[in-house]
Amino acid sequence: MNGTYNFVTIFAALALIPLAARLGAKWIHAAALAGAAAGLIWLSQIGSQYLVLVPMILLGIAWASMMGIPYILVASMVPKERTGVYMGIVNMMIVVPMLVETLTFGWIFENLLGGDGTNAIMFAGALLGCGALAMTWVNPPKENEESPVMPLGAPTEITVYDRVVVGSDGTPSS
Repeated sequence: MNGTYNFVTIFAALALIPLAARLGAKWIHAAALAGAAAGLIWLSQIGSQYLVLVPMILLGIAWASMMGIPYILVASMVPKERTGVYMGIVNMMIVVPMLVETLTFGWIFENLLGGDGTNAIMFAGALLGCGALAMTWVNPPKENEESPVMPLGAPTEITVYDRVVVGSDGTPSS
């Protein structure tokens, strides 16, 4: 199961880039999270060892989205001179909840989920569903303010250059 979702993640990461460019990163990320939510809730009910690979495919797609699209969203919404600061904040928003989860989930598992792994998987699915719903509240810039890095809410044209040489100050040069 773990190998399946990791294998899918490799190819999904490559496929999500053009999809996000065409359909909007916000909606692709929301769909990926919703798919993982449905997959995990379904996973807790599956009895076939082969059928469990389907939710793992959905989880692999969501993992690829989680590892890339939040960074696209942040890079597209913040001033370029502050990108490093905001990327650090995004990383803290990933790491701090993971630390809190590590310290508290044992208690949650035993006392709130009854020590049942099936309940833990369904709880994870419900939380991913909440994340998908929360993505619908992300407000992309207006169409005339759309980021040249990645369209966030609606399809727009992105200019791709064969080769850009960037100076130490971040400006293109020849």
